[in-house]
Amino acid sequence: DNFRNAITAAAPSDKSRIQGDVTNLYMSEADTLFKNGNMSKAVPVYERILKNTKDDSTKKKVTERLMILFEKLGKIPESMRMKDSLSKM
Repeated sequence: DNFRNAITAAAPSDKSRIQGDVTNLYMSEADTLFKNGNMSKAVPVYERILKNTKDDSTKKKVTERLMILFEKLGKIPESMRMKDSLSKM
């Protein structure tokens, strides 16, 4: 996975910045997919961000978006799981 390879190979002082840059890149792509109506394609990108980020505000933002996406896609159990995760943040 290129995301993890970039973080692992970076100097310790650069890891946080690189992780933020990569997260922002993925977030931009997911947001564009969502806004263009490609909701099913946005889901795995948001899930990847959620899996790889350590930033709590990013996790909350992505979880909120996933909750909305799952609801719009008719995936109610997944939407409820995201809502439950939000309540624990």
